[in-house]
Amino acid sequence: MTAGSDIFFCDRIIKEKVFAKTGWPKFAKMKYPFLCDTSIYAQQVDLQGKYYPAGCTQILEPRREKKR
Repeated sequence: MTAGSDIFFCDRIIKEKVFAKTGWPKFAKMKYPFLCDTSIYAQQVDLQGKYYPAGCTQILEPRREKKR
């Protein structure tokens, strides 16, 4: 799934009033009902085998905070 398809999906959820139909009236009334946590690292590989972020050539281990 590309960033463009993510945006299309979210837009479709709003236009088709999915929140209201599924029992989430509070979110149905919001202008921006989605939360995006940019601290979550998500590496992707497309169907042609190209890694994102650009330039990566291997799957990276998730970053983890050290326990104190």
